[in-house]
Amino acid sequence: MPAVPARAVLQAPAERTRGIHALTVQPPPSATTPGGALAREVALLDEAKAALEGGRPAQALSLLERHRKEMPAGRLAPEAGYLRVAAMLERGDLRAAENEAEALLASDPTSPHAKRVRALLERARGR
Repeated sequence: MPAVPARAVLQAPAERTRGIHALTVQPPPSATTPGGALAREVALLDEAKAALEGGRPAQALSLLERHRKEMPAGRLAPEAGYLRVAAMLERGDLRAAENEAEALLASDPTSPHAKRVRALLERARGR
């Protein structure tokens, strides 16, 4: 079966005169399509962020570990790293947060996430 167009499309008038009246609708993106994978990644990180904001750092870390395993090269990996550091700090584990931050900073020391991670660590250290 041919690929379905990105949005609902009525066939052209010339086709209607031949007795073809069709409306095709593309199903929502699945987890296997690039858009579906990104949507899954966003949903997972949103859930982790909600857990962290709700005072449940252990749950946030569990979700972020799932992200790391299921989407190791995910487009939002830097955001996941930032959330992981924040969750570790919320849990009171400065050493683990520092180790995680070190890896994140080594991978991209000039990213916006790097600046946010440094700020988190400075606050945690009382600077």
